[in-house]
Amino acid sequence: MARFIYKHHTEATQYPDPGGRTKMGRGWVHAVAPAYPGQRTFELNFPAMKWFLTPEGVLDRDTKPEVNLGHLEQFYLDHQLHVPFIYPHPRFGDLNVLFKSPPNFPPAVIGGSGVVQGFRVELVELVY
Repeated sequence: MARFIYKHHTEATQYPDPGGRTKMGRGWVHAVAPAYPGQRTFELNFPAMKWFLTPEGVLDRDTKPEVNLGHLEQFYLDHQLHVPFIYPHPRFGDLNVLFKSPPNFPPAVIGGSGVVQGFRVELVELVY
């Protein structure tokens, strides 16, 4: 299974609402333990990455892969929304995840030598 190698981001974990609450009357609510584990979502915020070009002006996906937006784009194209991969979460360790939605990769900043402004990527945990 492939590993997500793009480390220059912050991460926010969103826990699912487990549901299982029943209104009992007189405003009393009873919570029931969920029958299945919750599926966490991870929002990764990348402050910047860079499109790299060869001297001939062709997209270079191999230079500095951890900050190379072309490399990340190819990683998404290889996995899309259905092929799992490993996300090394800073607190929970290695997790099996999927892309939750297609990422929107920004264009390069004018005069920025391929640098892009911040963007986010959403992952969803696979729960077995």
